[in-house]
Amino acid sequence: MQALGHPPEAFEVLIVQLVTLLRDGQPVRMSKRRGEFVLMEELLEEVGRDAAFAEMAAMATPLKRYAKPEEIAGQIAFLLSDECATVTGTVFVSDGGYTA
Repeated sequence: MQALGHPPEAFEVLIVQLVTLLRDGQPVRMSKRRGEFVLMEELLEEVGRDAAFAEMAAMATPLKRYAKPEEIAGQIAFLLSDECATVTGTVFVSDGGYTA
């Protein structure tokens, strides 16, 4: 912003409906037209920084979720199996498509 001649405090970023916030098990409704938003500060106060980061990281993957334990267990079972005996020097990435 400064490079364009504007003060940094004039720059405001709004992220709308990046995550679904639940209160008492019910989704909090947000509307761009009515100006109803949950600010990032409010989200962090309600769920904490770690939970907010984890949810945003999961939503950044093409699968929109983390791997299930049984999915990782299946990959480990394959790597320990006789079918994988000749596999050497390979990296198996299990990130839900994040680095694809």
